[in-house]
Amino acid sequence: MKIKTKLTLTHASIAIFCALLIAVPTINTEVGILEKDITEQIDLRLEGVNSRVSEFVNITQSLVKSCTDHFSSYSSYNLDDSEDFLVRAVDNNPIYSMVYFTSAQPIPEGGFLFDNIHWRVPTDFNQTTREWFKEAKKSRDPYFGKPYVDEMSGDLVVTTSRGVFSDNKFRGVIGADFTINTLAEFVSDLKISKSGTSFLITADGLFVTNEDKAKILTGNFYDEFGISELKGEVLSNEKTIHIKYGDYYFASRRMPGLTGWTFVTIGPKSEIYSTINKSAGLVTIMLAFSLVIAVTVGLFVSHALVKPIKKLGDAVKEIASGNADLTK
Repeated sequence: MKIKTKLTLTHASIAIFCALLIAVPTINTEVGILEKDITEQIDLRLEGVNSRVSEFVNITQSLVKSCTDHFSSYSSYNLDDSEDFLVRAVDNNPIYSMVYFTSAQPIPEGGFLFDNIHWRVPTDFNQTTREWFKEAKKSRDPYFGKPYVDEMSGDLVVTTSRGVFSDNKFRGVIGADFTINTLAEFVSDLKISKSGTSFLITADGLFVTNEDKAKILTGNFYDEFGISELKGEVLSNEKTIHIKYGDYYFASRRMPGLTGWTFVTIGPKSEIYSTINKSAGLVTIMLAFSLVIAVTVGLFVSHALVKPIKKLGDAVKEIASGNADLTK
């Protein structure tokens, strides 16, 4: 093999080795930085949802508590005064479809139900058989029910309730039916990527929010996306973030304990890695360009080194053949 060819190949090999030596850690570092940035962005989204849901829950519980404190201070109740108070307590807040105070005694047996919309309950309506009543009667802690779609309005509604006690005697229950449509829209719009989706789910994975209302409390998030193996991790951790989980990215955040809900967001991994791949590709192109320059420079250097050596070799050959002009 000619000296020029050897020098060129050697120089090219050294250039390629140096380029790879720089490229591999550079690309890995760049990918690591971008993955960290994406993880931090997802984490901020999770905390934003937690703050929003906490604020929402606190508003409903503040109302229920203030009503409970009010009615606990009385031993007898007047329809007009009670309903005027409930109207003032709601203060035209659109999230409440109904706030009410009902007696410990069943309505068919002479009990009552006062509310802010002046609804007159049927005489055969037995409130004491309802879950929101029974759960609120068990303790002084608030009860937070499962969401349901209101048949009349079509709104997504949740009931929260609390027992009213006076002198250690159970007097009745304060209940509030409030819509979570705004909250559901907020959750649905909170996407990490263009094709991503976000939901609130129960501990079992049932949808609390879903654009397809038929799936609420019937469809299962884990089954729908085929990631049932993540359920244990989600239940045992306050927060979970996977930017690479099969073909998906996935993140979850447990919501305030009273609700029992968990926020989950999921989408194609390829969408969040498109930015990473573009950045890594740009670094690769820059390094490839540098390699081309290095090889080109190497060719010129090799040529410059080989030219005088070749001339010297030719002169030696002439001397050896006896045809050299030694006077030069």
